[in-house]
Amino acid sequence: MADSFSKNSKAEVLAAPLKTRPERGAFLSGVVHTAGSVVISGTSIALVIAAADNALAAKTSGLISGLYNFDALVCGGKIELDGAAAKAVLEGAGILFNGGGAVYIRPGIDPGLVKTREAAAAYVKGAYAAAGSMSVKNGYRLEFALSNMTLASDLRGLLQSFGVTAKCVERADRAVLYIKDADSASDCLALMGAYKSVLELNNRYAERKVSQSANRVINCDLANIDKALAAAAEQAAAIGRLADAGLLDGLNGRLADAARLRLDYPEAGIAELAQKAGISKSGMKHRLDRLKNLADGI
Repeated sequence: MADSFSKNSKAEVLAAPLKTRPERGAFLSGVVHTAGSVVISGTSIALVIAAADNALAAKTSGLISGLYNFDALVCGGKIELDGAAAKAVLEGAGILFNGGGAVYIRPGIDPGLVKTREAAAAYVKGAYAAAGSMSVKNGYRLEFALSNMTLASDLRGLLQSFGVTAKCVERADRAVLYIKDADSASDCLALMGAYKSVLELNNRYAERKVSQSANRVINCDLANIDKALAAAAEQAAAIGRLADAGLLDGLNGRLADAARLRLDYPEAGIAELAQKAGISKSGMKHRLDRLKNLADGI
C-alpha cells in the first residue's frame, strides 16, 4: 500500500546516521522549516514542531538536546520549545535572524547550512521525514508539503544539484514540491539513504510494467539486458585499455571508484553500480562515459 511505502521509506531515512555536526544541523533545519510553527509575542518566542511519528519525535528531540543542550517537551505528537531554547534552535536552523533591530523569519533555506553535499542531502532527509510522502498506488509521486513557494524553490534547487528533477505548485495555502517519474523518485530516495525503498520501488515498477503488457515488457527487457551487457563489456574493455596504458592509477577518486565497481561487477547495470556508489544513475553513467572517452583518446 502507498501509506506503508511512505512510512517505511521515512523509517529508513530516520534510521540513516548523521555523521557530522553540519549534517545534524541541516537535518534539524529541514524538520523545523517544514514542520515547525513559530509564535512571537512581544519579546517572547515559542516553537512547536509537529511530529506525530514517534521516531521523528525521538530523533528531533535528540538532535535538539545534542546540538543545543536543551530538553524539548514531547507531548501529543508535538515538540514544544520556548524562550532561549526556541530562539537557539530557530537561529541555528537559519530561520530566525536579526536585522536593523528587528527579528525576521527567513522563508527559504539558509545557504550557509547546505554548503556541502552531505549537509544538503541531510536537509533533504529532514524535510522528507517531516513533510514528505511517497505514493505508489496510481503511478509514482514523491512530494514535500511546504509552507511557501520560496522554500519549495530552494528545496528544488538542492534536489537539482544532485541531478533530481522536481516541480513546484501552489495548492491552497501550501506549496507542493513533487516528483512524478519512477527514475527521479528512485534517485531522490537513494540520495536520502532509503536503499531498501529504492529496491522495492524498482520491483513495483517492473511488476506494473509486466502486468500492463507482459510480452511487450519481456521482449523489451531482454533487449535492454542485451544492450546493458554489451555496454558493460565495452566499458570494462575501455578500463582495461586505461590500465594497459598505465593511466588507471592517475584517475581522480570518483572515476577510480567507478572503474573499480565496473570491473568488480562486470554484469551489473548502471542502476546497481550507482546504488553501490551511493550516487544517482545519471551520475554513474556520466563517470563511465568519461572513462570510455579517456580510453578512446589513447
